[in-house]
Amino acid sequence: MTEPRFRWEANTVIAALESNDVGRITVPHISFQFPTGVCVPLAGIGGVSVDESVRRRGIAAGMMQRAHQFALDHGYTCSAVSAGNHPRRLYARAGHVYLFNQRNYSGPLATEQAGQVAVRPYCDDDEAAVLSFVKQVQRPYFGVCEKNLVWWRKSHSWYTSEEGCRKGGQEPVGVIAEKHGEIIGFCERFLYWPGLVAGLFVPPDIEDRLVVADALLYALSAAVRELGETELTFSISEGDQPLVHLLWARGYRPAPACVFQFKILDLPGLLNLLRPMFEERATALDKSVLAEAITLTWGEQSGTLGLGGSGAALDLVGSRELLTQIVCGMISAWEGYLRGGLTLRPKLGPEVAQALQALLPEVPYHHPASDRW
Repeated sequence: MTEPRFRWEANTVIAALESNDVGRITVPHISFQFPTGVCVPLAGIGGVSVDESVRRRGIAAGMMQRAHQFALDHGYTCSAVSAGNHPRRLYARAGHVYLFNQRNYSGPLATEQAGQVAVRPYCDDDEAAVLSFVKQVQRPYFGVCEKNLVWWRKSHSWYTSEEGCRKGGQEPVGVIAEKHGEIIGFCERFLYWPGLVAGLFVPPDIEDRLVVADALLYALSAAVRELGETELTFSISEGDQPLVHLLWARGYRPAPACVFQFKILDLPGLLNLLRPMFEERATALDKSVLAEAITLTWGEQSGTLGLGGSGAALDLVGSRELLTQIVCGMISAWEGYLRGGLTLRPKLGPEVAQALQALLPEVPYHHPASDRW
C-alpha cells in the first residue's frame, strides 16, 4: 500500500498518494479571547478534507500531526477547531478537548408589540456609543478586547460596498432602546459569512431587562419584514439563559450546532500568555492567601506560573481534558476537585480553597459568530 506524502504550501498541509492530492488542512491565524479580554494567538484548524476513496488510512491523522507541529514551530501555544458532526472524533483523537457549543437560534418574526420601551433605528452617528455599550454588556461573559469588535464596524462598511453588493451583501439593520437619553439595549441583524445573524445586547442589571429585549426583538422584526424577510437567526450566549428562554418563548429553536474543540500545545507558554488574566483575578485575594505559584500537570506536560503571593504554592495534577477545561473556564478547579479528577497539593484548607476559586473559576462564555472560521 502506497504511503501518503505530505508537503506544505504556505499554511496548508497537503497529502498526496502517488501523483494525486487527496487531502489538505489549513492552519489560519486566530486571535482567541479568554476571559477578562486577554487575546491569545491560536492556530486554527480549517478546510479539512480527505478524498472519500482513501479515508480510514491515517491520512487525516497524519495531516493533523503536521498541523500541530507547524503551529508549535510558528510559536503558537494552542490550537482549536469549530467542528460539525462528522470529524469530531478525529479532533478528539488528536488531543482537542470539547469546550462549548456554538449555537444560533432561528425563529419567526415577532408580531406583537411588547411593553412601553422607546426604540429607534440605529444611525451611523451611534457607532461610538454602541461600541461602548456592547463592551459593557459582553464584559460579564468573557471581557472584551477591541480586536474582537472590528467585525461589528466592518459589517457597516463592507456589506454596503461595491464588493459586498456583488456578494449579496445587505445593509445591516439595527435598533436601539433608550431611557432618559441613555442606551439600554441594542439589536442588529447583519450578514456574516455563516449567513444572516442577529445580536441582542441588554445589560443583565437593566430594570425590566426582558421587556427591553422583547421590544428590541419586535422592532428588529418589523424592520426586516419590510425587506421581505420572514425569520431571524440570533447568536446568543448559552450562558445568558434569560435571553435564551425569551427566544424559546417567542418560537425560536436551536439551529444545528458546531462544537468548539481546543488543544493546549505548549502549557508553559500558554500560562505565560495568560499572566494578565491571573494577575487580574489575584487582586481579589490578600497576599497572604495568594499562592506563590501555580503549577498544572498532565502526563508529560507541566507548566508553572509565578504569582508573587506568600501563600502556599498550588500544584494541580489531572487529565489533559479536565485541566484544559479548567484553564479555559468551562468548569472551575473547585468543581474539578469535587468530581475527584484533580490531585491537589497542599491539602485542601480554607485558604487553599479561596485561592483556587479566585484563580481558576468557571467563566460563562459569550461566543459570537465572528469567532468562527
